[in-house]
Amino acid sequence: MKSTSPQGSCADEGEKTARASGGLQLCTVRIYKYDSVINDLKKPADAFRRFFVSPEFPLSVRTMRLQPGRFLSLWTGPGNDTVNMERKAGVLALNRGFVYREQLDARAGGMTALEYLAGKYHHSTSEEWRKRLEKGEVLLDGRRAWPETVLHPGRQLAWSRPPWDEPDVPLGYAVLHRDEDVLAVAKPRGLPCVPAGGFLEHTLFSLVRRRFPDAVPVHRLGRGTSGVVLFARTHRARSGLCLALRSRSANKVYRALAAGTVAADEFTVEVPIGPVFHPRLGTLHAASASGKHAVSHVRVLERRAGATLLEVRIETGRPHQIRIHLAAAGHPLAGDPLYLAGGGFGTADAALPGDTGYLLHAERISLHHPATGLPLEVWCPPPPELRRSGEMSAGVPGTPGDTRRR
Repeated sequence: MKSTSPQGSCADEGEKTARASGGLQLCTVRIYKYDSVINDLKKPADAFRRFFVSPEFPLSVRTMRLQPGRFLSLWTGPGNDTVNMERKAGVLALNRGFVYREQLDARAGGMTALEYLAGKYHHSTSEEWRKRLEKGEVLLDGRRAWPETVLHPGRQLAWSRPPWDEPDVPLGYAVLHRDEDVLAVAKPRGLPCVPAGGFLEHTLFSLVRRRFPDAVPVHRLGRGTSGVVLFARTHRARSGLCLALRSRSANKVYRALAAGTVAADEFTVEVPIGPVFHPRLGTLHAASASGKHAVSHVRVLERRAGATLLEVRIETGRPHQIRIHLAAAGHPLAGDPLYLAGGGFGTADAALPGDTGYLLHAERISLHHPATGLPLEVWCPPPPELRRSGEMSAGVPGTPGDTRRR
């Protein structure tokens, strides 16, 4: 990780050490409690080459005094379980920070940097944007932008967000299928698929890329949705998988728990979905007469007290499609904090798309393999809450992580 500590002789010396020993990485963590930090950090010299606590220069591990709220940076060698060490030592990992870039269009012309940022990005207040500008975090064409800097179309605006502590989420996944072209994994509920908002490294994308650097996701699931996610590992696989998803030749089946008792055994929802004005986010996808065509086929699996277990097969892949379509049908997902009956959403401060609480699972996806042309079906067993009464994982066709070629 990139260090947030002062750049001085200790950092320079650490970089030289890293180059000399090969494969070392700089990890910066924030101390949040004492615990047994000193003892847990007594590692062989070849594993941890340099320690320094901001703003001091390198100190002996045995004499360091670690205090909550301060930063600890260390060079870790290949094969060291840094995450495990951090947990034992009682410290939280900071991510590397991120640079958000955009090219300004005609709408930015004549506006000041502060007016533009505060007016477009409602996740932060005007005062928060002012502080970022005054700290030099925002650049215009590579040069520092001030709150009163006037913007012009065609120029590039960049915000360098400093490293931050990401929210705690499940940091694990299971490999369901793997070959030289296609990777399918099981995403746990609560883990975001891709970087967005307050998530950068605590995402399925980041976790998968650590083990499979060539993997690129070809679709995504909402943070609160679990189940199958496909990754392409080659260019031909990416083209083939994307074509299958766009042409609707891929069959995607979900399980969902809807609020209330659904009367019809089977029905189809074809409510258009599109962006709708949202005072906090700008726009948010919801049921909209001017939106894009969307189709969901719904079948009742089991009726329960106050809820109904459903199987949903989607032909299209609009954002939050199942959540919106079931809400439009009068039966929002049980526990969904965002979408209301009718397919719209509540007040701006009620919930955000990434908020969890509902039960939705991508159970199965079947298509033709992009390289061999053979049928490929990947199945992920539903969680206990989304199984029918008496149905165990072994009672569902296939086995956990079952990959079937017919």
